[in-house]
Amino acid sequence: MKVQLKAHLTRLKKITTTKILISVFILLCLILGISAFTDYLSRRKTIIDNMTHFTHLVANTIQKSAANSIISYNILEHYIQFWFFSNLNLLGKLENFSNIDNNYLEKYAAETKIYNINFYNRAGIREFYSHEDRYCRNIRQLIEPILNGKKTKLVLGLQNLEKENDNEEVYVIAIARTNGGAIVGTKKGQLFTAIQKTIGIERYLNTMISDSSLIYIAIQDSNGILAKTRNLDTLSHFANDNLLSTVRQTKQFRWRTLYYNNDRIFETILPLTVMHKPYGIIRIGLDYSPVQKMQRDVLRYVLIRLTVLLIISFILFSYSISIQNIRLLEKEKEKITNEVYMLQHDLRQKEKISAIGELAAGIAHEIRNPLGAISMTIQRLGQEF
Repeated sequence: MKVQLKAHLTRLKKITTTKILISVFILLCLILGISAFTDYLSRRKTIIDNMTHFTHLVANTIQKSAANSIISYNILEHYIQFWFFSNLNLLGKLENFSNIDNNYLEKYAAETKIYNINFYNRAGIREFYSHEDRYCRNIRQLIEPILNGKKTKLVLGLQNLEKENDNEEVYVIAIARTNGGAIVGTKKGQLFTAIQKTIGIERYLNTMISDSSLIYIAIQDSNGILAKTRNLDTLSHFANDNLLSTVRQTKQFRWRTLYYNNDRIFETILPLTVMHKPYGIIRIGLDYSPVQKMQRDVLRYVLIRLTVLLIISFILFSYSISIQNIRLLEKEKEKITNEVYMLQHDLRQKEKISAIGELAAGIAHEIRNPLGAISMTIQRLGQEF
């Protein structure tokens, strides 16, 4: 078992290199980046889908509420018109049987709670009135169809009174006089403003804005903002915002992100249709913080993964450096071992040569001793003989 483990470690040391570790690190970084980006796109799509679905629900509710408000307002306006026409027609009939003057009109207006009554002749000149200073701007042009005999009654709607520095609005209705001319009656516009506030769409929009995720709701057309929540100041117009015109023309849903009061918001723009008729667009501003929170979560998630990856990479690089150091030590050991072996071999050779030298010296000595004796003997014999 120990032999197998040692062999496995040896193979691991051979295949573990810095290049391989760098390649693994880059691969892990790519996998981390791709997975984080995919996760970000998936989460962002989910949040945006939820937000768009929510705005569609809000828009559908607004359409139903707008339809109900418009129907209710039309019924009340029709009732007021009927009441108005009845009183003016009665006044027209009374003109045939009694003398009409300013005092009579003033009393009649007070009894019927009509704000002002004016009698105009065929030339459009005012003959009688209940209040001298109460008459509409450009009234001659407004009642021209009656003066020309083309119409017998007109609903002129909200008009401004002819007063300097005064933009007071009145609701105007006119009928034809028996002998030519027109009878014009007015009702204060505040009544219709109060009706709109009571049953109008703005009241419902303000109840919806209590939802913390809703920043604002507005109904808008090319003329301006028709209805809005009370916290809304200003919005872009059709003239300088191409996306609004695109939604109105294509009748398709659009969304975008923009800054409102220095905060980034998610705005959806939807076409508004009431009773199968285009009525402008709906603009809904939503809190963008869920998307921003998701972005922070993804960033934190990536940083955590990157930290773990760096720790693992540090461990692997440390291991790689250790492996390289071990290899260097093994090479150095092998080199030293080889040098020691060579030195030992040389030492053994020297020892052998030394031993041979000593042996030769011994032999020579042994040989030299008899030769010396023989030489001395020969010399002595030479001297004696």
